[in-house]
Amino acid sequence: MNRLLQSLLTFGAVLIRPGMTQDPVATSPPTSSTTAAPPQPQNQEADPLWRFERGRGLRFETDDFSLLWKAHIQARWALTETGGEGGIGTATEANGLDLIQARTSFAGHAFSRDLLYRLELDGTDSEPGESILKDAWGQWGALRVGQGKTMFGIEGTGADTGLFFTDRSIAGRSFSTARSRGAWLIHGVKDKASTLAFGVINGDVAGGIGEGSALVPGFDGLGEESRNSDREPGYVGTFGFCLDRDLRCGAETIEDWQQTLDPADDREDEPPVWFGVSLARCNGTQAGSRIAGVDRDGLDVESTSLSLQFVATGEVYFMTEWFFRTDELNGGNGDEEKSHGFTVACGIRPDGYYVQDTHGFGLRFSRVFTDEGIAGTGVNFLNAVPGLGAIDGDVTELTGVLNLFHHGHTWKTQFEYTWQDVDPQDGPHQHNHIVAIQMQIGF
Repeated sequence: MNRLLQSLLTFGAVLIRPGMTQDPVATSPPTSSTTAAPPQPQNQEADPLWRFERGRGLRFETDDFSLLWKAHIQARWALTETGGEGGIGTATEANGLDLIQARTSFAGHAFSRDLLYRLELDGTDSEPGESILKDAWGQWGALRVGQGKTMFGIEGTGADTGLFFTDRSIAGRSFSTARSRGAWLIHGVKDKASTLAFGVINGDVAGGIGEGSALVPGFDGLGEESRNSDREPGYVGTFGFCLDRDLRCGAETIEDWQQTLDPADDREDEPPVWFGVSLARCNGTQAGSRIAGVDRDGLDVESTSLSLQFVATGEVYFMTEWFFRTDELNGGNGDEEKSHGFTVACGIRPDGYYVQDTHGFGLRFSRVFTDEGIAGTGVNFLNAVPGLGAIDGDVTELTGVLNLFHHGHTWKTQFEYTWQDVDPQDGPHQHNHIVAIQMQIGF
């Protein structure tokens, strides 16, 4: 009780007097026969340190335990106009304000600095198979167990609070971004700025796969909280390394990577260049499809995904990522679905890379191509591509953005326009226009 009371008094003193990191030590008044007692070293265990940095959260730290408490809010207004080409198709309009994310996270170490943990909650998530729980894992040495990012792809693994655009690209959202429960071996070499990770997961790595129905094939057990639907789990591996310097923000992985480093990092050396590759082999079962009077529910599906990545970030930011995916239904028809996509993005901060209150311009081009395979076989699993849905075809997006970085990525306002071209294999061609304004506040 005394230790808890002392910690609370210390925390209150830090809030009242910013910059004070330890309690003054009481000394005896000097007399003719005595001198002032020398300051005693602070006992970190008895008097732990609390500190707060703008945009970086509230931190508590001792040798046995640490806590970094962070939160952020993303609010987005969007006007979307969809319409057919040459009068073909139905023109619609959507106009509204949405709360994209309202997340809080707790991370640090427990018992010793070798035992790490992370817990992240999102109050806005309502997708099938998902809840407010996003990350919940513990890591002892190189072994991580729990729920989190699959580590597939750089755009999907990097921090969603550090995007140069309001959202990830259409290719990144379709082929990566999924979370899953599983176990990972993670080896990050700080001196060589390289990361090697291998994981065994329940689900899939792609965010563009959908649930099945009576007419549309899909995967059984979507969402990060779902159990493995097949007898064999999925496997994912990734390897990447940096030239010149590290973009991992001091971590072993690229989970905290930001598309242009935050000026709060206060690092003046050369910007990093990243090369990476990710490979995934996922296993699942088909759900809810009945083709030509034959029930395909429960058939095994094997999926292979490949991501190739290159990033150069500094005053001028450049990223490209290419995806290749194959889905094979083990139902005797011998058919497979082959899909691919890519993203090319660039951005610039004209006032300088390390200026805190500045602005930036960005341009991004992204495409996704889906392949249904032989007609009538039901091999169509990448059926939740934004703008395309369960229809076979391709989607192209060209996006321009103006960023107002009030305090780096932690407080920013983004003005964005996206031209989207949807070209289904059988259906009306559509040109869509999306105008968005998004504000992000992190604390």
